[in-house]
Amino acid sequence: MHTIDQYSSWIEAKHAFSTEELLVLSRLWNTLLYYTGLQQTPAGERLFRLVRDEAITRIVESLEMEVSRGFAYQSRTFDMKLGGLLEERYRYTIEELENQGA
Repeated sequence: MHTIDQYSSWIEAKHAFSTEELLVLSRLWNTLLYYTGLQQTPAGERLFRLVRDEAITRIVESLEMEVSRGFAYQSRTFDMKLGGLLEERYRYTIEELENQGA
């Protein structure tokens, strides 16, 4: 698995993401949305900003996403949501942060 910094560098380099990489990037984005404190770290802030400003459109188009409820996008093709209510299957779980109230 690649690091958050690697995904940030790929976005900056206009990397041609594979479908699997876009699914990982979507889960990373959802994880940052769920554990908002992670957006305050240098790596989290960088990835959050880059996805928001440069990658959302690519993710939505490549994963065939449509607007769904809760200010989210949903891909029925790839069973993935981006944003909105963040079920565990659409994000990564960080045990150390679960009991701190995301």
